[in-house]
Amino acid sequence: MTKKISRAAPLFLALALALSACAGTPAPSQSTSPDEAANGSSITRSVNGSGQNITYVHAAEDILMEKPGDARTLYVGAYGENYVTSTLSTVGYNNLIAISLIYDTLFSKNFQTGEVECRIAERYEFIEDQDGPILHVVIRSGLYFQSGDPITAADCFDSTIGRFAKTGIVRTYLGDTVDVDNSWYEGDRDLYIRLRQYDRTVLECLSCQWFNIGNSSFEETATEEDFWDKVDGSGPFIIEEQISGDSMRLKVDDNYWGWGIVAERPNYDYMEVKFYSEASIMVIDYENGQLDCCLGLGVSDTERILSQGETHSNLKLASSGNYTVICLPAYKKAFSDPRVREAVYCAIDTDATAEAAYGALGIEMSSYVSSMAPYRREYRTNRYDPDRARQLLAEAGYRDGDLTLNTVVASSDAAATSMAEIIQAFLAEVGIKLTIESYDFPTAVQLQRNGSVDLCITTFYTMNADISGCFIQLPEGSYNQAAWLTQLDSELEARLQSGRYTSSEEDAEADYAWIQDWLDENMWYIPMVEYNTAFLARDYVDDSGFDNLMHTRDIRGLDLVKD
Repeated sequence: MTKKISRAAPLFLALALALSACAGTPAPSQSTSPDEAANGSSITRSVNGSGQNITYVHAAEDILMEKPGDARTLYVGAYGENYVTSTLSTVGYNNLIAISLIYDTLFSKNFQTGEVECRIAERYEFIEDQDGPILHVVIRSGLYFQSGDPITAADCFDSTIGRFAKTGIVRTYLGDTVDVDNSWYEGDRDLYIRLRQYDRTVLECLSCQWFNIGNSSFEETATEEDFWDKVDGSGPFIIEEQISGDSMRLKVDDNYWGWGIVAERPNYDYMEVKFYSEASIMVIDYENGQLDCCLGLGVSDTERILSQGETHSNLKLASSGNYTVICLPAYKKAFSDPRVREAVYCAIDTDATAEAAYGALGIEMSSYVSSMAPYRREYRTNRYDPDRARQLLAEAGYRDGDLTLNTVVASSDAAATSMAEIIQAFLAEVGIKLTIESYDFPTAVQLQRNGSVDLCITTFYTMNADISGCFIQLPEGSYNQAAWLTQLDSELEARLQSGRYTSSEEDAEADYAWIQDWLDENMWYIPMVEYNTAFLARDYVDDSGFDNLMHTRDIRGLDLVKD
């Protein structure tokens, strides 16, 4: 597909965005003095360039443990709903570990520096023609898929612009930004993404797993079986085997185009990932020498290691950018009365709930956005006052037991279930009856989002540490009906748009301050807890390049310490 472009226009919006390169200057890490754990191991804390708070429990031993098992295989355990084995298409939503290893994106987020860096893209620039702004991406030359087919601009076009026709969440994030019909590519290296307006998040979006670059010719003819374990990836690992619901085995691709360019080849040849439905079983296998590292520890094991340490082991506890909120849906008539919304707010001790349900994996919230989000403002979000809650309900005409609500939880999520039960108890204390229904994970998510619940306990995401991801569910028509708010206030909708699309940092800060003030004043959702992700590894595992503990779970930065 080709199209001519006029290059007479100045750089887009006259920004200081002469963005021909992707790499940025590393942001310094802020560390505190190390504390001592019970067994002599040390604990340090830092903040990386993405705003992640990281607590690190360092092994006490001076001599590294001898690696058990095959010395050329890295054995990884993973717990969580995002780790279910599945077909490995470029837009897969289940096995996020696998697709982040098998495929590459145009860009990637370096969580240590906070910068967006080039991968398949060699460089980019924002330009402008008579029809408006364009993101021009130049593809690196000499890149190949695992089959040996060249990676071309056509493949990149299909894997980015083509996503809009296939993937609803892509339209949610970038539907107002990208002009699909008027984007194009020229030759093998030039991709032109037409923008309806400047969007400060577009590079962050293009670095997410929704835009993995796949081989168009392979995907046009591939069967579901092909996508199971015969995919033609653009990334550094080749899938060798998947065992449904259990594990997968990957091989380091020695012919990967990116060695020495965007990555260094690891000191192992194979990676085996075993998936667990119970985090405690994963840790037992780790202690028995069956695993080199574990991703997604439970509350009790995390707290034990924080206080006592673990022999020949390092624990990394990092903020994930994900957080739970209680949405009070606008479609529920009772919540149209602000006194009822405030009553629910005052009925729940959010800090106590977070501590009881998540322990060391929880971060008490004092904001309506993630701790990693730029433009974040702090508020008194824990308004626990049961006497006021009862008074407000009485003023609104509700006697004890009059207000009944329902919610749903995923049966496999022990912490979320515990949180719902604690919320239920707090609400009962002020005379509100909450019924909890338990379903499998996909069903629970569907019911939470399609308008079937009176009170929605749900997760908000910070997409690669960008604040707009915190608000992506608020516009009417988003994928979560329980979170829709823009239909209530046209200025809220306007501020969400202008904050994201302005080229002025000052204007963006003002818009996002207004939005957060509006949320605090109107009380349509209650921030409950932000999550930490816990990662445990033997001391012979090099996790210095592994900070992406967000929901994409990109573990390609793991390595073995060189002999």
